[in-house]
Amino acid sequence: MTRPQDVKDLQLVEDGKVAVRPAFGVSLFTAKSFYEIPDAVLACQDLFLKLCPQGQVKYYLTETMDQHAKVTERTFTMLPTWLRKGAPKREQIFLELKSGDDREEAPEFRLEVSSNEDGSIGFESEFANSVHFTLPVAWGTEHADKMRDFLIHLAGFFPYSFGYTGFALEWSPYFEEEACTHAYAKGMRHPGFDIYDNANFEEIVGHDSLAGVGWLTLLGPELIGQLGGRHKIRSALAETTHIRDAGHGLMVSLGDAPEIGDTNRRDLLPAYRELYALLSPVAEVGIERSSAFEFHPGDVYENTLRWLRRFKTA
Repeated sequence: MTRPQDVKDLQLVEDGKVAVRPAFGVSLFTAKSFYEIPDAVLACQDLFLKLCPQGQVKYYLTETMDQHAKVTERTFTMLPTWLRKGAPKREQIFLELKSGDDREEAPEFRLEVSSNEDGSIGFESEFANSVHFTLPVAWGTEHADKMRDFLIHLAGFFPYSFGYTGFALEWSPYFEEEACTHAYAKGMRHPGFDIYDNANFEEIVGHDSLAGVGWLTLLGPELIGQLGGRHKIRSALAETTHIRDAGHGLMVSLGDAPEIGDTNRRDLLPAYRELYALLSPVAEVGIERSSAFEFHPGDVYENTLRWLRRFKTA
């Protein structure tokens, strides 16, 4: 079993700033407008602020900003104001809160809420809406049980279509090419790492697909139906893979704690590959409409497809 603490040089520093750091990520997607589920969205912000107190949240970003700005008291009232009953409807709802002493660094704590509302290109194209948490990497190694409980709690009130959690490589958009290239190299060797990008993943997931697998993977009712139902899902997976109810869907659990694997040492994460084999017909629908990450060197689009299919067995 390979964990992040077993691997050197996961972190990337550019100009004295952390451009990539190992982390623990939690991602949820939904086809519902945030105006339909304001309480669930606001509960996500409240949970984040309990995990990362306001004193540690230093910067924020909205869809109209080119770079992060320092938070003020007003920052924490923006999302409730936007979602208040009777408030003017926005074509896009986007708010990012993050920790750190430098706006350009990849943070230890980050919340991103994003929705494509009526009038936006994403709405017309049926992109998914999303909530993403970035948390310290140690929470995945030292508090795996609590992270499982956290995802179950989220699943109990957030109407997800798809979701997942596990180790991730958090990268800074201020060093996009360098950060994504570094993350790609590490992610291909250690496929248990996620490399999250909400714009691309909202396009991939849409209203009919998913974005890979995680240590814990949430499948909403529509995906369960596309996969043939709970019994077919259960029968396709090893007995050591656990399935349980989670909110209105199912949670598939691959072991007691997350892993990252190591393809150079033949630690290939067979349980992850088995789950991906089951999900791949649905996953391919989204992969085919994916945009490219800045995964260099070579053809960035082909590299993106290679990474999205990294659990595919040849």
